[in-house]
Amino acid sequence: MKAWHVLLILAIFVGIFVVLPTLPELFMGLGIRSNLIKPLSVEVQDITITGVSLKGLHGSLILSVTNPNPFPAQLDSIDFQVYTKDGTLVASGSIPYTNTIPPNSNKNIALNFNIPWTGGGKLILEKLKGFFTEQKTQLKVTGTVYIDLKATKIPIPFSRWVTV
Repeated sequence: MKAWHVLLILAIFVGIFVVLPTLPELFMGLGIRSNLIKPLSVEVQDITITGVSLKGLHGSLILSVTNPNPFPAQLDSIDFQVYTKDGTLVASGSIPYTNTIPPNSNKNIALNFNIPWTGGGKLILEKLKGFFTEQKTQLKVTGTVYIDLKATKIPIPFSRWVTV
C-alpha cells in the first residue's frame, strides 16, 4: 500500500469520525460569534381557549419564529407544554412535520391542543367560572423548536406566561 493511500484513508477517517460530528456546533459557534449566523427567536404570540366540549377544553397556541439570517431556516419539529399557575401540566403536544422560515422574516405557527377533563379539571373549572366573571387565567407555555442542520438538530427553548 502506498503512502498516499494511507494518508487518504486517515483523512477520510478523521473527516468522518472527528470533524463531521462537530461541524454543526463549530459552524454555529463561529457563525454566531462573527455575526454571520444570527440565532432564531421564538416567542409565544398568543394562546386562546377556542371551545368547550364533553372531552374538555380546546385551544390554540401561536408561536412567532423570527429568522434574521439571509438564508431559510428549516424547523424539524416543535414540542410544547402548557402549565397552570401552580405548575400542573394541562396540555402538551408536538408538531412532527417541518416548517421553513424564509430568510429575514417572521412566521407564525399555529398549534392546536386539547385539555381533557381528567388532569385539567382545575383549569377547566377556573375557565368556566371565568366565562361568567370575566376573570382571566394565567398559563405558562414552554417548549422547544428544533432546527434541522441535516447532521444534527439544534434545540431553541421558549417559555412565557400568558393570560387567557
